[in-house]
Amino acid sequence: MLLVLNTVDVVTTIGAVAFTIFVCLALLVLFAALVVKIFGVKVISVFETHRGLLYRGGRFQRVLMPGRHYYSQWLSTVVFVDMRAGTITLPSQDLVALNGSPTRVAAVCEYVVRDPEKSISVSQSLEQHLAAQLQLATKDIVTSTSAAQLISEQASLSQQLYQKLLPHAALAGIEITTVDFTELYVAEREHY
Repeated sequence: MLLVLNTVDVVTTIGAVAFTIFVCLALLVLFAALVVKIFGVKVISVFETHRGLLYRGGRFQRVLMPGRHYYSQWLSTVVFVDMRAGTITLPSQDLVALNGSPTRVAAVCEYVVRDPEKSISVSQSLEQHLAAQLQLATKDIVTSTSAAQLISEQASLSQQLYQKLLPHAALAGIEITTVDFTELYVAEREHY
């Protein structure tokens, strides 16, 4: 038996195959979109000035470097950390020097985050933590130094302040780039 196909049958067969392939591809795309929706795949972009910290089930997994990343929003969380330089300013405060002289001081501290995981695990707010440490170190230096030393050794006081902040900076994953007293005024002690 000789099978004779006419042109209409061939075109119909090719059209049916093409339609079947199209339907299969459409179903595959629909299935992929459904999987993405069900499993909550999310796309994020980490900018050059930040790092992303990926957590799964509440546990740290890895640091996400700048670029595009995919993760499951149902199983994972991403926390962004700003890697740009930051500044903490200690406003003027009145303290008493070792010999009882009234003293007014203010300080500034500039820092850069070096370890993003440590920077968010040390405290709820890196800036508040660093500001508190700056205030405590400033108070410790002023109250343990006489008025005469505060006046004569101003240059070394900034270095002392830097040294007092170093251990706290290391624990917080930051590098202190500058720390200095912006105001250091020692009043004459009144004699009665």
